[in-house]
Amino acid sequence: FIAGELRTATGGRLVFANSDQSFASTARLLGNGEIQFGRNTPPTQIDGSTGLHRVPAAAFNLSSGASVTVLDASLQIEAPGAVAFERLTLGHPLGVLAGNSILSVTQSMTWSAGTIAGGGDPGIDFDVASTATATLPGTGLRNLTRTLDVAGTLVVEGGTLRLDGLNEIRIQSGALLRLSGSDTSTLSAGAGYFPFPLQNSGRIERQGGGITLLSMGLQHDNELVVNAGGTLEVGDFSTGPAARFVVNGTLRHPSLLSFGGGSVEGTGTLQATVVNNLAADFRPGGAAAGTLTVNGEYRQQSDARLTLDLLGTGCALADRLVATAAASLAGGLTLNPAGGCTPVAPQEFLLLDATTLTGTFAGVGGIPTGYGLDYRN
Repeated sequence: FIAGELRTATGGRLVFANSDQSFASTARLLGNGEIQFGRNTPPTQIDGSTGLHRVPAAAFNLSSGASVTVLDASLQIEAPGAVAFERLTLGHPLGVLAGNSILSVTQSMTWSAGTIAGGGDPGIDFDVASTATATLPGTGLRNLTRTLDVAGTLVVEGGTLRLDGLNEIRIQSGALLRLSGSDTSTLSAGAGYFPFPLQNSGRIERQGGGITLLSMGLQHDNELVVNAGGTLEVGDFSTGPAARFVVNGTLRHPSLLSFGGGSVEGTGTLQATVVNNLAADFRPGGAAAGTLTVNGEYRQQSDARLTLDLLGTGCALADRLVATAAASLAGGLTLNPAGGCTPVAPQEFLLLDATTLTGTFAGVGGIPTGYGLDYRN
C-alpha cells in the first residue's frame, strides 16, 4: 500500500514487480524516468504470474520525458481524472492497461502485445494526440475494449488488433492510419460491434509489400491509399461523398467492392466484382495517365461516372479501365483531352476493355469533334 511520493530521475527505472499493490489518493508518481509495472522479462515469457496494481489517475504527476511500461502485469488506473502519458509501452501478452479513467498518449506509444481495456461497454476513450505516434510492431495479438480516438498517427506493422464490444477506432481529420510491414496484419472486430467500427475522417495508407486484412466494417469519408506493391483487403464499407480511393497496389474483397460515392483512381488492381454506383466517379490513372484493372466484373450504374484523360502531344497517353470479366454499362462517361492532346480522326483510343460488354453510357461528355463511341464485342 503506497500513500506517499515516489520519484524517478532521468535514466532511472522504478519497477513494481508482480505482487498486488494499491495506491492511496495521496500517492504521487513523480520525475522523468521510467516506471515499469511487471518484471523485466522477455515478452515471449508467459507464466501467468501477473500482478494487479491499482493506481488513481491523480497519482500520475510525471515530468516531461517520463515513460510508463506495462509488461506481465495489470495496471488499473482509477478515476477521477485523466492520465496523459508522454511515452507508453505495452510489451507482454499478459499485460493489461485498464480502468475507468480517460487515457491518452502525447508523444509515443509502442504496443507489441497485451490488452487495453476500459470500464463499461462502450469503454472509455483512449486518445492518441495530434502530437503522438502509436506503433504496433511485431506479430503479437492486441486486444482493445476501449474506443481508440486517433488525432495523430497510428502505425500497424504486423500482428492482430482485435476490437471488442461497442467500441470504435476513429481516425480524425488530419490523422493517419499507416498499415505497413512485409507480413500479414489484421484489424478485426468481435461480437457486439457497430456495423462500421472503423471510422475514417483522415487518411488510411497501406505501405510496403505486405497484406492488411480489415476484418471490420469501414465508414470511409476522406482518403484511403494503397501504394504500389501493397494489398489491402476490406470487409463491408460505406463511403461518403468526399471519399477518395487511390489504388496503385491491390484493393480486394472476398466477393464485392461496391462504391457508393466519392472517387476511385490509380493504376492498381481492384480484386472483386466491382459496382460503381451512387454518383461514384472512377478515374483510372489519377494524376497521370494509366490503367486501372478490375480483376472480375465491372458494373456501372445509372448515377455513376467513368472519367478518362487523354494526355500529351499526339494524345500518346490515355487512361484505360480493364476488366478481366464482363462489363455492364450505364451512367456517364467523360473524356478530358489535356496537356497538348488534340485528337485527330481517324486516331482511335481504347477506353474500356472487358471480355464482353452490355449496355451503353447514357451521358457522354468531352468527345472531340468528329469522334464517337464504338461498342465492340
